[in-house]
Amino acid sequence: MQKLLSVTFIALLLAGCGEDTQKKAIQNEVLAKIKEAKESGPIELDLSDNEISDVTPLKGLTNLKYLNLSGNEITDVAPLAGKTNLVTLWLAYNEITNLSPLKGLTNLEVLRLDSNQISDISPLAGLTKLEELYLYDNEITDLSPLKGLKNLKTLDLSGNPIPEDQIEMLKKALPDCDIPFSTFDPLPDTEN
Repeated sequence: MQKLLSVTFIALLLAGCGEDTQKKAIQNEVLAKIKEAKESGPIELDLSDNEISDVTPLKGLTNLKYLNLSGNEITDVAPLAGKTNLVTLWLAYNEITNLSPLKGLTNLEVLRLDSNQISDISPLAGLTKLEELYLYDNEITDLSPLKGLKNLKTLDLSGNPIPEDQIEMLKKALPDCDIPFSTFDPLPDTEN
């Protein structure tokens, strides 16, 4: 598996950092690396914690196998649609609300979406190869889209406002899946 040698260059481009001259040089280097990556085998790319908000420059990388974009400022994952070679995708700690672009990523085995602003998980219903799914600290209340994900071994739903009957329904539908779940009640007001 090939890894990009200069991930920092891509991170800088995506973050929009640098002075104009420096930025132009970085962009040229990144474009060269992306072209090289397009012509190579599977790629692992870690761009976590880089203040990235736009992932459009990754659109042409069809051979991504592992992608970590956790800890950024991403709201739109549309440029990731069609990345059918992805096996592992980390999008935790972003500002994502819409998962529709992920519905075609049918080879995903690991998906991290923890600590976003997700309420609708219906686009995940067709991701039947998923083995690990992390959805903690979101706004999810309906778990029915996950009933058919029979390959799930780990599903973390902690910190979501999920009714107990939804958890019980899912435990029956996925008996071989470890489903840690807890709700976090706010602390009582102690300023009296």
